[in-house]
Amino acid sequence: MDIAGTISKYRKAKNLTQEALGELVGVTNQAVSKWENGTSSPDISIIPALAEALGISLEQFFGVRDDSQPERVSADDLPEEAFKRLYHTFSELWKLSPLAEAKKTWLKAWRLSCVSNTHGCMTAAAGPFAFIDLSFKTPNGGEIFENDYTARAVSKLFQKSVRRVLEYEYNFTVARNDYTSGDIGHTAAEICETTGLSGDEVLDALDTLVALEINSSDGGGVYYIEFGHFPDLFALFQSAKLATGSHYWHRLRDTAIVLDEVF
Repeated sequence: MDIAGTISKYRKAKNLTQEALGELVGVTNQAVSKWENGTSSPDISIIPALAEALGISLEQFFGVRDDSQPERVSADDLPEEAFKRLYHTFSELWKLSPLAEAKKTWLKAWRLSCVSNTHGCMTAAAGPFAFIDLSFKTPNGGEIFENDYTARAVSKLFQKSVRRVLEYEYNFTVARNDYTSGDIGHTAAEICETTGLSGDEVLDALDTLVALEINSSDGGGVYYIEFGHFPDLFALFQSAKLATGSHYWHRLRDTAIVLDEVF
């Protein structure tokens, strides 16, 4: 549903006149009338208050979800559906930005992050990547950078031999379409044959992955993938890739949703 139709639908559902809705968000009834007939759009800074006055979420305001028509989504379709809805929400906010017209040619390569005033952040890129972290901006959150165990784990994961083994394990699992833990194992010799790494390099990498609980071992030379960790690993490497790329970042920040450019 378009924004004009959304405002009209939920205003009437709340039994509000255009004048009453305008008073709730600090505009005239003529402004509300223009929103509903599509001749203008509400300023982005008042959209949160407008959604609250209409009794709906921002997702409903932008047509991401309509509770009157619940959808059933399978587990296989859920990641893509969730990404589409997050992407759509960002896109609608982008369209309402005063800078949108000047920058619409960048949409195929845009990256946006949204940081709340109090906690939480979300990132989406034009490619198939979206990430939400509700722990962002929590008290003492910066201490994560001082965590020695985390620092050692990250440094080990970025070693070339470990990355090659992770690549092998990813391809090994995806080729079999098998994301359960412990059903199919592989040996160091099999990894050596595929990756070209030496036996010592593979064993050292596997020992690292076992220590980090990304892999497990039966003690007899067979290793198993704890595939549940791979989404987190992908987010880590994908974030690093995006952060070091050459494209523009844009950031939506604060409750007023002000658009900044970040280079």
